[in-house]
Amino acid sequence: MRPPLRIAILECDTPIESVDKRYNGYYGLFSQLFHECAKSLGLDPETGLDITRWDVVHAQEYPKLEDIDAIVHTGSSKSPDCPTNVIPLGSSSNCAIQGMYRPGKFITVQGHPEFNGFIVSEVVNKRARAGVFPKELSDDALARVELAHDGLDILVVFLRFLLGEIE
Repeated sequence: MRPPLRIAILECDTPIESVDKRYNGYYGLFSQLFHECAKSLGLDPETGLDITRWDVVHAQEYPKLEDIDAIVHTGSSKSPDCPTNVIPLGSSSNCAIQGMYRPGKFITVQGHPEFNGFIVSEVVNKRARAGVFPKELSDDALARVELAHDGLDILVVFLRFLLGEIE
């Protein structure tokens, strides 16, 4: 039997209040999603995953690298250039590098595969009320929040990568 996949969730940010309350932070959100994805791969989420929470902002807590197999970094960062030996994963006019991949080492995305319709609605509505998003933009976004997206598929690929099923 394979030992559990040890995933450290580094909480570098806190979701907006309504999302935080519903999911208990990014730890709760990613734990729920990784459990769902594990089931789709035939992996028992209770025995096949060991997901830990790390408050790297306030408590400044970090896991020992020898005690984990993977890190999920929940903050945002923008990379203007791809490091050597790294494969860029997509681009847009807003972000030249949407993700990065190094076979057998890491995979990352700039987007938020963990965001569902509820989360997007909450973020868009909050930003619209604050005047960050104009009405036309927020209306357009809210009209699309329940459309199908690839978030869970992306997280399944992440788990397959971590399990060594894909390099």
